[in-house]
Amino acid sequence: MAIFTKKKDPLLFKEQARIKSDDILRNMDSVKVIENDNLIGKHVFGDMYNVDKNAIDDVDYLKKVIEECIGISGTKLMDMKSVEIGGRKGGISVIALMDTGHAALHAWHTDNYVTFDIFTFGGETEPGKAFDYIVSKLRPKRHKAFVMDRSQIST
Repeated sequence: MAIFTKKKDPLLFKEQARIKSDDILRNMDSVKVIENDNLIGKHVFGDMYNVDKNAIDDVDYLKKVIEECIGISGTKLMDMKSVEIGGRKGGISVIALMDTGHAALHAWHTDNYVTFDIFTFGGETEPGKAFDYIVSKLRPKRHKAFVMDRSQIST
């Protein structure tokens, strides 16, 4: 486990590092912050390709999965909205407001493609676990993830 204090660099992980392994996401979530007045922001986002068609055609299922992943991340759901978009490139968007951030999922039916991002603030949150959970439920043939440190750095 990495521990960062006021005397050490508060960066929690590489800026916009492409993540190829679920293990790296899990390691990012083991970061703890002690005696640090800086705001700790973790942003995990990525793309999923050739997603299970049944999963991304069901708005109720997507909302349930988002709600579950928010609990896994260590945050609390405050509100959630969904929109079904028609047309040739139609799909579903689900946006969730959490007590410490947000999560957004956008699914395109015709392409079996999903984007997902989750931003949390606080040293105890685990957005990487939420991303892993979404992947496990949508079962893409391939996915990629990115991690961004969105922390406040004291000057």
